[in-house]
Amino acid sequence: IIIFGDSLSDTGASANVFPSNPGNQSPYGITYPGSPTGRFSDGRLIIDYISAGLKFKYPEPYFVTINPDYRTGVNFAQAGSTALNTVFQNPIYFSYQLQQFLQFKQRLQSDAYRKSLPPPKFYQTFLYAVEIGGNDIINNIIYNNKSLSYIANITIPQAVAAIKSSLQLLYNEGGRKFLVFTITPLGCTPSIKTIFASPNPTAYDSYRCLIAFNNISQYFNSKLVEAVVSLRNRYSDAKFYIADMYNPYYKILQNSSTYAGFTNIQDACCGTGAPYNYSPFQICGTPGVSSCLNPSTYISWDGLHYTQHYYQTVAEFFLSGIFLDP
Repeated sequence: IIIFGDSLSDTGASANVFPSNPGNQSPYGITYPGSPTGRFSDGRLIIDYISAGLKFKYPEPYFVTINPDYRTGVNFAQAGSTALNTVFQNPIYFSYQLQQFLQFKQRLQSDAYRKSLPPPKFYQTFLYAVEIGGNDIINNIIYNNKSLSYIANITIPQAVAAIKSSLQLLYNEGGRKFLVFTITPLGCTPSIKTIFASPNPTAYDSYRCLIAFNNISQYFNSKLVEAVVSLRNRYSDAKFYIADMYNPYYKILQNSSTYAGFTNIQDACCGTGAPYNYSPFQICGTPGVSSCLNPSTYISWDGLHYTQHYYQTVAEFFLSGIFLDP
């Protein structure tokens, strides 16, 4: 498996490049393995569970420098990454990850790397997982003060076009199996609900999620699905799977007790401040911020990312063929 994406899929690359990254600080990793690994969660990510479900070992991040073993795959995902080449917090955007992938393939020509890299013939058999796009929306709103109308009319078409172009590049490089993730309902995250709190009750749905932000998430997803389906129709010799990250969230909200006891569907487990235990000025991983006692009862880990238990639940949907197209 070869992975591209942002912090929802970053298994340690960002922490290797930026050691002071919050994801490399306690209490990240408190559930698994008991200390920080660079994952932005209390434990494993959805891509870990999908890899395990497909009988692969957990994917190693690309920037590992000590005894890397990439024979069964590699993870290029980095926290903060965007589909567009716009530097917000992290210069390693999607096209840069693709450059790293091409460099990775070139290393096969060197005898020094062959023991830790997959044989060339494997590149057609690998599953290429792509999870990116949420930061293009969030960062443009928070850092560039762009309106939701601008996001819908400018950012989303450009971001989806960039993702589609990148998938075409991977196809041209031999990829034939792709797993493309849509984005989660951004209006349900404690961070968005805190930063963009509205005094208008009609701004929220029955689960206290901000409707306008969820509409933007759904619009992005609809355009991404259109792009992937067009590639599916164009390249009949390839498989393009779409993993729906939006609807599982609401499935769990509507049946929170059924899905193994999510008793807190509103707050961040790790954070501080009312009303959702999130503050942009005092985030998880910084001094004075602690985590809840039982992360497995929460959906949100730190207001931006999700708990291991949530990732596990959604991964089980996908591995069972639920919320997965086709």
